[in-house]
Amino acid sequence: MKVIFLDFDGVLNSQGSFLYEDNRRNKHKEQGVKGSVSETLCNVCTANFQNVLDVYPQVKVVLSTTWRELYEMDWLKQKLESYHIDSTRVIGRTPSRRDGDRGREIQQWLDENKNVTQYIVIDDNDWGISAIHGERFIHTTWAGGFTYDHRTEAIKKLANSFKEWLENKTVKERKIK
Repeated sequence: MKVIFLDFDGVLNSQGSFLYEDNRRNKHKEQGVKGSVSETLCNVCTANFQNVLDVYPQVKVVLSTTWRELYEMDWLKQKLESYHIDSTRVIGRTPSRRDGDRGREIQQWLDENKNVTQYIVIDDNDWGISAIHGERFIHTTWAGGFTYDHRTEAIKKLANSFKEWLENKTVKERKIK
């Protein structure tokens, strides 16, 4: 099974998308998505992410976002659906640790789900991710969210050729030590 560990803030939304939504509501008196601005996502970022899901119809999504601690799973899936993300692909959420080490939360989920053959982590904060998951980490930014370039990187990293490259790299590193 291929899995994407997904953050929301700084991935499916951004500083710019919050500014846009706030401006739309305050200046133009338009209401887009219901709820506070902090509960909105970015149409461009979500479209880029859904495109990754379209390229890999078998990939599943595990929520590693802090939103998983604030909202029920049904609410989260409805939020994704409202932005045209296939929420049927969401199969769970990572456990929460008191120290906030997201890298270890992801590793714990992986340890409990041995059928994962390939995965990537998409987040705008490192939170211990790069130390454990290295090349599988796609590091977005709060300023820009999940861009077209991140989409391209995700597609490449979910490819079987990347998995083979990563396995060969690991074998070579072991031989050096």
